[in-house]
Amino acid sequence: MDSRVLAAMKPRRRRSLGLALAALLATLGLCPRANATDSSAAAQALFDEAKAQMAKGRYDKACPALEESQKLDPALGTILNLADCYEKAGRTASAWSKFLEAAAKAQKNGHKDVEKIAKDRAQALEKKLAKLTITVSSAEAQPGLELTRDGVAVGPAELGLAIPVDPGAHTIAARAPGRKPWETRIDVAAASAASTLVPLLEKEPEAAPAPVAAAATPAEPAQPSQEPAAPAASSKSSSSRKTIGLIVGGVGIAAAATGGVFAALAKSKDKAGDELCHANGSDNQCANPEEKREYEDTVSDAKRNRTIAIVGFSVGGAALAAGAILFFGGSSSSSQTAVNVAPAAGPGEAGLVAWGRF
Repeated sequence: MDSRVLAAMKPRRRRSLGLALAALLATLGLCPRANATDSSAAAQALFDEAKAQMAKGRYDKACPALEESQKLDPALGTILNLADCYEKAGRTASAWSKFLEAAAKAQKNGHKDVEKIAKDRAQALEKKLAKLTITVSSAEAQPGLELTRDGVAVGPAELGLAIPVDPGAHTIAARAPGRKPWETRIDVAAASAASTLVPLLEKEPEAAPAPVAAAATPAEPAQPSQEPAAPAASSKSSSSRKTIGLIVGGVGIAAAATGGVFAALAKSKDKAGDELCHANGSDNQCANPEEKREYEDTVSDAKRNRTIAIVGFSVGGAALAAGAILFFGGSSSSSQTAVNVAPAAGPGEAGLVAWGRF
């Protein structure tokens, strides 16, 4: 192998590793090349595009193209170029890992020169590596705990170890059954070490037990109706009307009873007045002024009680009549029911006269 090509591969030189790799791999017959399959042709096109982007210093476009080329048609030359792209993009841990992968593949295929160059490049990167250590608090108390670093699962064997990572921000997330998810973000500088501790995750609040649904009973078959059912609205209206009729009727009974009490009081006062000054059968025959004054008071009380009785009978009768109409009357506008009530009073008596049509 040409010594100048090997020198170009060494880390102390500044020539593009992409060009050195192309010369070296062409000598070894390992460069990606188009074959009969579509995937190989696509891989070669992506490889060529990546080389062009690397020549322009656009590593953000070159590296993804090399990654896709390697997926379509794996080749040692693609791995070496991808490692070089990662290094130039500042992704030291990714570059270090790919150089080691290329060295192992070269050793397996008997390419000792390529193996040595890849190992030297990986060794040169070791002092630049950023490292991140993840530890877990009370891991045994969190069965089913799952950890990820930038979305990639972190296995139990990695816990407590300083794992090389690319410089920059990294997201550490944890979750476990019955516990709240946890996440943190940590920045790791190049050639430095950082660590993070995953705490004991908080427990999720216990959910309230779901209500047990009662067993459904088979519905009985509907029986045919013997009579047409009244409309629901009409039935509800009739029920409300009857209730109001009962209430109004109750008020009427109470008013009539009050009228009856005061009618009795008026009759009693009339009798007392007669005994005072009408004992001889003539009007206003009081023996003395005191008896006359007592007689006049008695007559006045009798009149007041009679007035209250008339009002009570009137209100009671009207309320009873209205309650009867509401309770017994139909909802039709053609109803012929009519009730008339009038008070009736006379000397020593009071009452109501009612007439109507039903």
